[in-house]
Amino acid sequence: HLTPSVVGSAAYHSPPLIPVCAHFPSLRPCCSAATVSSAVIAHKANMHRNPSPLSTHQWGIGSRRTPTLRVCNAGSDGGARVPPCLHSDVQQQHSAVQQRQTAVDEMLASVAANRRGVLTGMLGTTVWTLSPLSAEAQAQTAAPSTRTLDPNTASGNTSSSAAPVDFCNSSNGDPRGAAAARDPAINSGCATPADVRQQQQLAGLVPPRQVDLQVEVLRAQAALDRCSTALEKHRLLVTLKETNQAAFYALLQQDLETLLPLVYTPTIGDACLNWGVLLPRPTGLYISLRDRGNVAALLQHWPSDEVRLAVITDGERILGLGDLGAHGMGIPTGKCVVYGAAGANPEWLLPVTVDVGTNNSQLQQDALYVGLPQGRLRGQEYFDLMVELVQGLQERFGRTVLVHWEDLAAKNAFQMLQLVRNMRVPTFNDDIQATAAVAVAAVLGAVRVPGALPLQQQRFLFFGAGQANIGTARLLTKALQQQGLSAAAAKSRIWMVDSKGLILSTRTNLTPQKAEFAQNPSNLPGGRAAATALESSSKMQAGNSNSSSLSSSNSISGSISSYDDSDDVVQQLAAVVAAVQPTALVGAAAVAGAFGQPVIEGLVQSTHIAGGPSARPIVLALSNPTNKSEVSYADAMRWSSNKVIYASGSPYPPICFDPAAAAAAAAAAAAGDGSMKATCSMSGNGG
Repeated sequence: HLTPSVVGSAAYHSPPLIPVCAHFPSLRPCCSAATVSSAVIAHKANMHRNPSPLSTHQWGIGSRRTPTLRVCNAGSDGGARVPPCLHSDVQQQHSAVQQRQTAVDEMLASVAANRRGVLTGMLGTTVWTLSPLSAEAQAQTAAPSTRTLDPNTASGNTSSSAAPVDFCNSSNGDPRGAAAARDPAINSGCATPADVRQQQQLAGLVPPRQVDLQVEVLRAQAALDRCSTALEKHRLLVTLKETNQAAFYALLQQDLETLLPLVYTPTIGDACLNWGVLLPRPTGLYISLRDRGNVAALLQHWPSDEVRLAVITDGERILGLGDLGAHGMGIPTGKCVVYGAAGANPEWLLPVTVDVGTNNSQLQQDALYVGLPQGRLRGQEYFDLMVELVQGLQERFGRTVLVHWEDLAAKNAFQMLQLVRNMRVPTFNDDIQATAAVAVAAVLGAVRVPGALPLQQQRFLFFGAGQANIGTARLLTKALQQQGLSAAAAKSRIWMVDSKGLILSTRTNLTPQKAEFAQNPSNLPGGRAAATALESSSKMQAGNSNSSSLSSSNSISGSISSYDDSDDVVQQLAAVVAAVQPTALVGAAAVAGAFGQPVIEGLVQSTHIAGGPSARPIVLALSNPTNKSEVSYADAMRWSSNKVIYASGSPYPPICFDPAAAAAAAAAAAAGDGSMKATCSMSGNGG
């Protein structure tokens, strides 16, 4: 007995419903003897794109659960009863029971198979199996009835006095309300409107009291205030997003400055590190290397047909944390939250993690890792899988869908961006282009601050030559040209340091991106003295296995390869600062503390040389999360005597300081009295 019901929700634009019997012929003769609860197939509106019904239908997608099969029983012995309205003799009844059992077996097998298919991409990519029924359950389900059926009463020889069940009118309930209750786009808790409660059959499934949405926001804020750590607050906010979307975004938008650091950087870094034990995890789509050739089918499992923007990562370079594999899903889900906070409809957003393995040995050995515990896929197969994903996105959601790349390794990021551009697909790489836009905006804001040198007089030293700094340097070159400088003159204002030191034209084996900004050693502002200083710095690395491959012609670059020793990095970078004499530092190498006191003091000195004693230097410490930042705001202010103009990749709490006390401390320090120090206290949650 099939009771058609809406699976999903109006928010998902649920398509027409197809009875189960249409796909299970053996159920047709006895559909009145087997009642299927929730086994109604939601026929997707885009069904015409895939002719295979079972591969594109979604089982209970609104309720995030698979259907259950229930066989109506009567009598104390649990034996199934066949309604007399359908069968008039014992032989027919026995035949019907056998047909019913065949149908049940067929349905259970198909549900199990399609359960795996529909959920593929939604649960992570670690291999998992369905547990078989217990022996007792199998006996109860599979054993044929041995009772003698009475064609007149359909009650058999049972001693039970229970009345026969009317199969034609029996019902196991309508799952629509349960599905809606689990849909965060429909269920707003006590703020769910009365008409929605009625339409979605939510009466009794949400509390009876009706309140304004602001009350639900206050409830969420009260719960948030009871959390003691940033990660606890992140968990609570994820739970709210997965259960009450309206309250989540209302809460977020009323206090963005406080809450964005909790849903994205810096807290999202901790969430990714704890992804294996983060419960609940935000919903996203996982595509693995095992899905090659089947990506289009997996994309059909995403409930929204309205996707306009897909945020994609492969988890290889998550913030400054390195290769986190499938645990990097926090980045696309978090970035989608940021889009939602900016006003984008959540139905437009699709977070995707492409699991091509991980080279993180700790994750490979972690039983709680949600991804494939194997090394990364490389080469053409990697790019073929990414292209298949992009093509599938366009087929499912249209050619205008925007592809947003996040945290790919540099060796893949530039090539992937150009490859998709050549496909005429709307796309951008967040690390190469969006970081550049924000960083250059920060520079343009900084030069407006009194004491900062004009843009065309600035000399920039980039610490790190990855995709973020390369992208920023390219955009900054254009900004300098807009100030009247030639392309060559603009590039001469930009110097870069990577793990092997200053990037100079005398170095070999530079990537094409680094070669764009390789400077001639003769352009060093310090002349021969600068070259000597850099040579001395490179000698500090003698015997270091990481720098032993440098040729003698490159020794002038001053290797800074020992990133694991921050003290050495600070000393070597200070020597580079003395040679280049920058007025602005930009860090995106995820080396915590690299802009140490000697570096900041050297920056202040070179800025004074360029613009006089009132000139103020610029520091952009862009590495995320904050524990990977090159220098904190407090240290930068203290070491520069409060002169630095500072911006960071993630927000720091505000700093309260006494300018008079700071000036007195600076005077005391100049006089050689170290007993007096400026007081500085950290307070608040702002950026």
